[in-house]
Amino acid sequence: MFFLDFDNSGGLSDQSVAFGEPDDLPAIGDWDGDGDDNIGLYRPGSTTGVFYLDLDNDGGAADIVTPEYGDLGDIPIAGDWDGDGDDNIGVYRPGTGEFFMDATVPDVLPSKMIYVDDDFIDDPSEHRWDTIQEGVDDAADGDTVVVYAGTYYENVDVGRSITLEGEGVDVVTVRAGDAGDHVFEVTADYVGISGFALTGATGSWSNAGFYLSNAEHCNIFDNNASNNNCGIYLSGSSSNTLQDNTVNSNGRSGICLSSSCNNTLTDNMANSNNLYGIDLLYSDNNTLQDNAVNSNGYYGIYIYSSNNNVLMENTFIDGGLFVWNSYRNTVKNNIVNGKHLAYLEDISNFTIQNAGQVVLVNCTNITVESLNLSNASIGIELLETDDCNIANNIISNNRYGIISQYSNDNTLANNIVSNNEFGIYMRYSSNNTLQNNIMSGNTYNFGVWGGSLSDYTQNIDTSNTVDEKPIYYWVDQKNVQIPNDAGFVGVVDSTNITVRDVTLTNNTQGILFAYSANSRIENVTTSNNWHGIFLRYSNNNTLSSNTANSNNYGIHLRYSSNNTLENNNASNNDYPGIYLDDSSNNTIYHNNLINNTPYNAYDTGTNQWDSGSEGNYYSDYTGTDPDGDGIGEDPYQIPGGTSIDHFPLMQPWAGDTQQLGDLNGDNQITPADATIALAIAVGGSASCDAVTLAAADVSGDGCVTSLDALMILQAAAGTPANIITWHSYEEGMEIAGAQNKPVMIEVYTVWCKWCKEMDRVIYTDPDVIDLADQFVCIKIDADKRRDLAARYNPAGGVPTTVFIRSDDTEVHRVVGYPQGGAEAFIQEMMVALSNA
Repeated sequence: MFFLDFDNSGGLSDQSVAFGEPDDLPAIGDWDGDGDDNIGLYRPGSTTGVFYLDLDNDGGAADIVTPEYGDLGDIPIAGDWDGDGDDNIGVYRPGTGEFFMDATVPDVLPSKMIYVDDDFIDDPSEHRWDTIQEGVDDAADGDTVVVYAGTYYENVDVGRSITLEGEGVDVVTVRAGDAGDHVFEVTADYVGISGFALTGATGSWSNAGFYLSNAEHCNIFDNNASNNNCGIYLSGSSSNTLQDNTVNSNGRSGICLSSSCNNTLTDNMANSNNLYGIDLLYSDNNTLQDNAVNSNGYYGIYIYSSNNNVLMENTFIDGGLFVWNSYRNTVKNNIVNGKHLAYLEDISNFTIQNAGQVVLVNCTNITVESLNLSNASIGIELLETDDCNIANNIISNNRYGIISQYSNDNTLANNIVSNNEFGIYMRYSSNNTLQNNIMSGNTYNFGVWGGSLSDYTQNIDTSNTVDEKPIYYWVDQKNVQIPNDAGFVGVVDSTNITVRDVTLTNNTQGILFAYSANSRIENVTTSNNWHGIFLRYSNNNTLSSNTANSNNYGIHLRYSSNNTLENNNASNNDYPGIYLDDSSNNTIYHNNLINNTPYNAYDTGTNQWDSGSEGNYYSDYTGTDPDGDGIGEDPYQIPGGTSIDHFPLMQPWAGDTQQLGDLNGDNQITPADATIALAIAVGGSASCDAVTLAAADVSGDGCVTSLDALMILQAAAGTPANIITWHSYEEGMEIAGAQNKPVMIEVYTVWCKWCKEMDRVIYTDPDVIDLADQFVCIKIDADKRRDLAARYNPAGGVPTTVFIRSDDTEVHRVVGYPQGGAEAFIQEMMVALSNA
């Protein structure tokens, strides 16, 4: 950077010009003989050097580039060696004390001015064009293209070392002709561009107003690049200057540097971009100074895997700095919401006061206490920082309230963390102590993420709350149940833990199991979490009858095996309802996966997605059911790998249906069932599950009383009790043979909707019940007794009712649910009796 003083008064420079690279040597002379000196530089190479000379002191592309000149170690000089009125180049060689002067180099190379106006008629001889691309194509290295007021619809490729001068950002607008391409793409070195408003490059995430690809020594200044995906994007580009540009309201970033080094960004304004004001990705040794970054979606400035950068005197409003895997950066004299940005790296034994944001990198024993940190993107960030005390702070309206990355043995106490996107988030950090922290109103109040067991080993007690509910974070526990007032559940390195009847919302994980086994999660509702239920390295657990709706991920297993997932509902999650990630030998069946995006299920491992006869319901299943048995004819391919559900359900799984009065599931009515009914009558509905409760209400009055117990006892004793007595096949055929009585066999499945309707409507009709006394009644579960189902129902449709004599001779058959209801079924029963 050249700083020029026009009156030798000192103080601030009258003009600053970005030109050259850090190791260049300055050379000053009147290269064109107009009486004014010009800037230049001498770039030493491995054995010789090259002069780059600027005739108008504007930076950007050099007007003259000499052939190689001099030797390694030479010092540039300039003077009018031949008295012709313009200066010439030369070098002094310290090793020999010799001067080498060239009276013929440089000659001022001819350059031309090219003019563009959208009202022009193309005139090649006068270098006048109506599109910018035509003007660029007309130019050679060192030429200048002047663009007059107008709106231009094009994508401009700049592959020459030229200067592009727009008449001004308020009058020259270039809108992307193709939204999937950059407005200006620069692939040459020494390009200068100013005075343009670029917009409309909104196709892919990297489409930009200005896109510099492997370009060096360019000067992009006094432009407006707004309403693109990126305002200015540098890819593999170094030693460029971005100055006095406005980059607002872009879909991703105002300015993005990707694998780009030694660039200078000064006096730019980056406001209201969707993600970042300025972001550096794998980019080192850049300088960001005097930039204004306001109200960007995620972070004002984001530094990702980028080292040795300088951030000085930048101003943040409603946003701040986020550093990820980045080190040895110099951050000083920056302001966040009117307070200083407290950035410490490699510092120990220090107390931070009166800051607008706190970022600690590789620090120890730092105290951050009694601060009010809001609207700063990150309230407090700890990166590889240990043994610190974070206490009594009020942190609100940030993306992260407190984030800990690879940081251990810290204490977080008595902090109030509210209305952030993430409240407190511990990432790859171990053995931290959390006490009396209040988290409320955050999108995701609390979460822990890591790889190894130590990352999940924390000291967190129930004095910490999320939305006024305690955090239960248990490490190395066994044989206990989580209380049902939990606001967050973390189970680490534990066995035989039960989580039941809990509602969990607004956390990074509703339920976290890490390195835990032989436990149960059942009847839990999780919603609006990042992960509804998350298992990592957790095996031999059962997840049953849970609801995971409207999370990012519904149920997510990572590196977890031999778990059973059954009878769960996962719907309207932003990612898969059930996601098995590098997990194997899990069994998943009787789950309802509805309207999850982009997939209802996703599996990268080897798992079983059915019970061997019944699978899961998928709202996006497009197969058919020609035999009407409720099982799809075509298997369902689980995205992500090779797993298949061979028996996808055609309708959502509604749960098992028990026979009325058969409360212990032994397919018969006995005094034991009456005892269970009486216990339910005394204990109320909470003493059993909903399926058993429905089976106990034999009177059909909507509740279970001693009357139901009496009716079941009467049925067990053979006294008519207004219910049908169903027998197992073997028992029923033995009774029929002994009594020479006809037999009514129902072939059903527990998942079949119309089978449930038979139990609910047909077999509870009083006239059907009375007529059923003329038969021995047998139920056959087609999935459990496939031999009998094939024998009595070879066509496979359910429900099917088969009437036989006691000698096993079929006399009548009813396929499907009777369309005329109980009255129609009675007529079929009468036909069967007549035939028998």
